Amino acid sequence: ELALRIIRRCTDWLKKKDRLKEEGIFRVSGSLQRIKALGPRLADEASQGDGSVQRVDLDEEQIHTVAGTLKHTLIDIDPPLLPAKTWKGLLDAQFGKETLATRVRTFREWLQALAPARLAIMQHIFEFLREVVKEQKHNLMGATNICRVFAATIFRHTDGMKSALYLAGGQLPAV
Repeated sequence: ELALRIIRRCTDWLKKKDRLKEEGIFRVSGSLQRIKALGPRLADEASQGDGSVQRVDLDEEQIHTVAGTLKHTLIDIDPPLLPAKTWKGLLDAQFGKETLATRVRTFREWLQALAPARLAIMQHIFEFLREVVKEQKHNLMGATNICRVFAATIFRHTDGMKSALYLAGGQLPAV
């Protein structure tokens, strides 16, 4: 899938040369103009696997621009990475009265019902975000900050305001 190729390109670049140690790597905004220009260039590169498009030189970009492009790529996945029905099922399982084993089984069932491409993106992003958190001493991006930045992007309700309210209410990070 095109989105996964763009995401991998960004994450692979960010993992090199101690870039994950950049303070506020996902909380400090890059230039929106540069982010909006970089995304389509990476999409062109990813869609033309035959080498007919010149490879984008990410070394010409700032860390926050590439990080912002990664976030925007996730935001632009439509429908959201976790569709509303799955998102609601996960929330219901999280806050349900069932045993922990039942809730874990329900989580697994909801996630396994996702399209393989969406699962691949989620697996890649979560593995990458673990690496970001490992550098929290430098980048100040512990698990709580990562959740604040990415929860409304990944666990996005079709009504963006509802996602923001859940996030502000502390409900999304618990998922």
